[in-house]
Amino acid sequence: MRSKHRKKKIYILLPIGYSVLFVLLYFTGMNGLVKKQLADVKKLLITSTPQYQYMRGMENTEDEHGQVSVEPVGELICDSISMDVPLYYGDTDQILELGAGIYPGSALPDETGTTLIGAHDTTFFADLDQIKAGDKISIQMNDRTITYTVTKTKAADANSLDLSTLREDNSLILYTCYPLGQTNTKRMERYFVYAEK
Repeated sequence: MRSKHRKKKIYILLPIGYSVLFVLLYFTGMNGLVKKQLADVKKLLITSTPQYQYMRGMENTEDEHGQVSVEPVGELICDSISMDVPLYYGDTDQILELGAGIYPGSALPDETGTTLIGAHDTTFFADLDQIKAGDKISIQMNDRTITYTVTKTKAADANSLDLSTLREDNSLILYTCYPLGQTNTKRMERYFVYAEK
């Protein structure tokens, strides 16, 4: 009888004890240790990813702390939605915090092929769904302006764009997460804007 009563006390006191211990550790500095461990894991994940190959004067330099400094390669402009965004080469988180990024492996705007440019829907591409067919999009890069005319827009599955079948013409595709303006990080759709020179 006594051991049965003792087991009931343990089942009640054990969760309470763990809760008190967690609260004490949280407020006495263990929180800082957990944050440091998470920062170390994030740094490991970021530094173990492949580095982009920057081309034709696209700078990729590190400061004294090992942080990568990336210079813009141009500007992305669409007057119809008052968009004027710095344009970078690459699509890392760091770049997309600074502006729009040219997807590595796609053509540069002054080359033959399709140029893919992405940006966050909550910042630089917040009004991307307001672009209409016939609107003009300009890229200022290397002392020249390249102008495209929007042919269509659509929302589609994130995997619907087959990069291996991109046309060998001078086209532009802008893309961002869809639906626009949401903070849900697991959105499986993208909003695409297609334009031709």
